[in-house]
Amino acid sequence: MSGSPTDTPIIPVSSSPLLPITNISNFVSVKLNEDNYLVWKHQISSVFESLDLIKFVNGTSLQPPEASIEFTAWNKLNKYVEICINATLSPSIAHVAVGTKTAFELWKKLQSLFAQQISAKRIQLQTKLHQIKQGTRKIDEYCSKISNISQSLASIGVNTDESDLIIHALTGLNHDYKVIDVNIENATELPSFMELTSKLLVYKQRLIRESHDNSTVEVFGMVASKTLPHLTQVSNTNRGKEIVNFANN
Repeated sequence: MSGSPTDTPIIPVSSSPLLPITNISNFVSVKLNEDNYLVWKHQISSVFESLDLIKFVNGTSLQPPEASIEFTAWNKLNKYVEICINATLSPSIAHVAVGTKTAFELWKKLQSLFAQQISAKRIQLQTKLHQIKQGTRKIDEYCSKISNISQSLASIGVNTDESDLIIHALTGLNHDYKVIDVNIENATELPSFMELTSKLLVYKQRLIRESHDNSTVEVFGMVASKTLPHLTQVSNTNRGKEIVNFANN
């Protein structure tokens, strides 16, 4: 029947390269663990594509019958791809390969495992972003926290609109910075997140200056409150002496 899996033509492997890569770690800089699946997948897929071996993990190179002449050549490349994958698994992930017979089977097993983990991590990170508050954080720490969450989402293939980052950042600001929120709401267009961060840092310096000026005024006030009564007392004492001297004269 046309279009069924059994009718899919087997891609010949006779034209495949003579396995020039002897150390896959020279081309895949990370060992697959719980946190770097997309980075690992991108790197090792690039290697397979450059060697014309990607068909062994995307399912387009079907296994020939074991009794056929083509099977030996096909299985040699299949095992090479399997070895490359296994060589780039961290110890915590290596057990996943146990029991798999083809590179495609191993690849699909890893995809299934990390699809679930990525979904759970996406929900966790997006919840953090929605609920973030400045709290006791300094403003630069607060902005860095939001940026880190955004980067973590990007690492699992989830891009966050910059407008969403800005809205979440403004919503979680402490009262001291709400004037920035009002100014941006009244603006004709939203700034970039980097521009917002810059505005907040500039405003932070303004708050520091104002706090310093207020502290200086308070210090002068305290000094004045202690000094003026003394000066008044001295003045009254001197005035009394002048009166006595005048009376004696």
